[in-house]
Amino acid sequence: MNQPLKITLPVMLHVDEEIAAFKQAQERLKVVGDAHGVPIEVGAFLLYLPGRSRTPEAFAKQRENQAKHRLPIRLVETGVQQANSLVYSPNNPTFRPDKLSDLERTLEQVAVLRDLDPTASGSLVVAPHVGLLVVDSLKQGDFRLPSYYSVPDFVARREQLYNTAKDRFAQLHQFGSSRGLQLALENTYSAVFENAGFWEKNPKDSALNFGMNYQAFQDFASLKDISQGNIVLDLNHLTAMQNIPARFKRNADVISPNSLFAVLGISSWDEFTAKAGAIGDYLPYTKAFHFSPTDGLGIRVPKGSHEGARWGDGTGPDLTDVKTYKLCIKTARERGLPAAIEADYAFSPLNFREADDFLAARLQDYKTSQQG
Repeated sequence: MNQPLKITLPVMLHVDEEIAAFKQAQERLKVVGDAHGVPIEVGAFLLYLPGRSRTPEAFAKQRENQAKHRLPIRLVETGVQQANSLVYSPNNPTFRPDKLSDLERTLEQVAVLRDLDPTASGSLVVAPHVGLLVVDSLKQGDFRLPSYYSVPDFVARREQLYNTAKDRFAQLHQFGSSRGLQLALENTYSAVFENAGFWEKNPKDSALNFGMNYQAFQDFASLKDISQGNIVLDLNHLTAMQNIPARFKRNADVISPNSLFAVLGISSWDEFTAKAGAIGDYLPYTKAFHFSPTDGLGIRVPKGSHEGARWGDGTGPDLTDVKTYKLCIKTARERGLPAAIEADYAFSPLNFREADDFLAARLQDYKTSQQG
């Protein structure tokens, strides 16, 4: 197989230092691929998760930098929660007229940046999230946080919220298609231990402190239906999703599955496993990959903390097995799909060296399997 593996690295296009680091990493990762007999193409993965990346000033700087550097843009992720949730609409009780979605504005910006890429071909994959969070600490009737619901409020509105997400994705899909963009929905996992609200910079609210929250409509059937069969498969998220039963059972002294089951509309772990799905369910609908290690359900949990020991803090062994990585690399090469490496990058300085080590390990396993 001579097809290249199309790797992408996360780049904030309005930050000059990240562009410089990306260009250096491009050359290094090609060398890593050559050493393992796998040709590598390295493109940019534009992230719009922090709100500061979506300001008019940031957009202007991105256009200026892309006109100058002409980076090969291969993958995009929009803002993902609160006003950028797919369920956020004037018909929902959490809607605030002073806080509006910028998903369309982001798609328009991405189309402009893509047009400045001389290597662009086909439809550029852009991924929103469902972005609906259900939080135990919210009391029933507390709708002050956009797209956040208490468990009983979510359960009472499940069908309405599901239909809103489906309609909103369809609207964005059409909007993106008219601009040569392919909308695909990124999977997350139904139970996440994190400081919710991190990307929107409002951590002072007690409901957004570190704790377990439940991300709705993350079962395979819902993702497939809402997305019209267009999924960005985050392998880390799928592995963590499949690890939820074991992690809950291990921590039964501090958590029960009642809220999770209520959000999913199930009553047993057997039902959960069926809903989560297997890798083979997702691959036919996958338009791009995200690769990164995971050791549990924790996101941004302080390393070495008690919570990190319970839920995962990034220091434990990777739960994604070698066979799954190899299958996804094989699929990405055969179908020419971009694959983002979302390692835990250091930022002082940012040099993407973590991607070198991660890719080398995955390609060593992949090379061994090919030889076998």
